[in-house]
Amino acid sequence: MKALEVEHLSFNYEENSPIIRDLSFALNQGESLTIVGKNGSGKSTLAKILVGLLPFKSGKIKINEQEVDPKKDLASTYHLAIVFQNPDNQFIASSVEDDIAFGLENYCVEPSKMHDLVIKYAKMVGMENYLDRAPENLSGGQKQRVAIAGVLALNANIIIFDEATSMLDPEGKKDFQQTLQSLKKENPHLTIITITHEKEEVTLSDKILVLHEGQAALFIASQDLDKYKKEYASFGLELPFNYALVEELNQNGFQINYCDDYEEIIRQL
Repeated sequence: MKALEVEHLSFNYEENSPIIRDLSFALNQGESLTIVGKNGSGKSTLAKILVGLLPFKSGKIKINEQEVDPKKDLASTYHLAIVFQNPDNQFIASSVEDDIAFGLENYCVEPSKMHDLVIKYAKMVGMENYLDRAPENLSGGQKQRVAIAGVLALNANIIIFDEATSMLDPEGKKDFQQTLQSLKKENPHLTIITITHEKEEVTLSDKILVLHEGQAALFIASQDLDKYKKEYASFGLELPFNYALVEELNQNGFQINYCDDYEEIIRQL
C-alpha cells in the first residue's frame, strides 16, 4: 500500500518564482525516506506543504491512497505529523506528561484512559521516568523524544522530521537515531521522512530524495547510492564518510568494495 504519493506538485510564494516545481515521488507504507539538498532547494517548504501548513495549488498529494483535501486538517484526517528542528517550538505544557496528553485531549480521549496512553507513548521513546519533568529541564535529545511521543499520541502513521538532529550534540544524535530504529521495530507500518543536512544520516533510510531547485533531481534506494555517487555529489552534496573513504582508497590503488561496516573495509585492506 502506498503511504504517500506526490504527483506533479508545484508551489510558489511569489508569482513566477516557483519553490517546488513539478515534483513527483512515492513511498510505500513502512518505508523511510531521507530528503537532502542545498539551502533553498525546497526541503522545508515541501515538509510544510505535506503537513498542511502551506496550501498547494497545483498537483496532487495522496496519503494512504486517499487524495488530500487541502481544506481539511491533515493531522487528524490523514494521521500525519511533523517534528520540527527546535522541539521547544512544539511544547505547550508545563510537564512531559501534560505535553504528551495534549494531543489526546484534542482527540477527545476519555480522561480515564488518558494516563495509560501517555505511559504507553512515553515508554515507546524511553521517557516514562520523566513525566513530571518540565520540558525546559530536559536535554536536547530528551526533548526530541518527548516531541516524538507527542506526535505518536496523535495516532500519526507518517512522521516528518525537519532537521530534527541539527541542534543535538553527537550523543544526542545517536540517541535520536536509536529511538527511530526502536520505533520502526515496534511500528513496522510507520512511514518516516527525514529532512537533513547531516551527511552521515543519508543512508539510514530506505530511500533518498535529492531536491535541486524544487525538483526531484535524484530519487533512489539508499543501497544504490554507491552507483549514483557522482550524480549525488554533482548537486554539491557530501557523501557519507564511508563512501568517501572507499572512493579515496580506490583512487589510490586499493580494490575495496563499498560497505557500511567499517570493520569490513579494514578486513578488505
